[in-house]
Amino acid sequence: MAEKKPEKKSFARTRKAPETIENVGFSMTPMIDIVFQLIIFFMLITDMTQTEMEAVIQPVAKKVIEDKNKPKERLIVNVFQNSVNKKWELKFRGKRFNDVKVLKNRLSEYANRFKDPKFPALSNVSIMLRADARAPFEEVQKVLQICGDNQVRIYKVEINAKQQTTESK
Repeated sequence: MAEKKPEKKSFARTRKAPETIENVGFSMTPMIDIVFQLIIFFMLITDMTQTEMEAVIQPVAKKVIEDKNKPKERLIVNVFQNSVNKKWELKFRGKRFNDVKVLKNRLSEYANRFKDPKFPALSNVSIMLRADARAPFEEVQKVLQICGDNQVRIYKVEINAKQQTTESK
């Protein structure tokens, strides 16, 4: 008879993997973070110059040239009628100016900040004048005189108008 070798018994136990219940939901935190970043992004790239524009009735001109190359530094001055007291007012950078001297000082600050490299005595800043068609010329003239003043020297002035149509002739 052949000798039987005793079998080696393994005393190592086999372990079963612990049963875990996984949460199949997802965290909303990263999604909320992305939404807030998108909101901030769109707020920053939105054109905020529209806030400087008052509701005015544009004057009509026979010939209007569209502003395709908007200047880098353009200031907007509005001449409009106050709906409450019916007085004509000047508005610049969201602030109303009753005193022309204060408006002149503000425009002078901006004009001195952006000097023309070719002509240092002049400013390289441009002004868009948005005057209501019903405004008396004296109100528009105030802004034009400020631009030509020796302290300001803004020589690039644009007048906002709409094209005359066959109906408005």
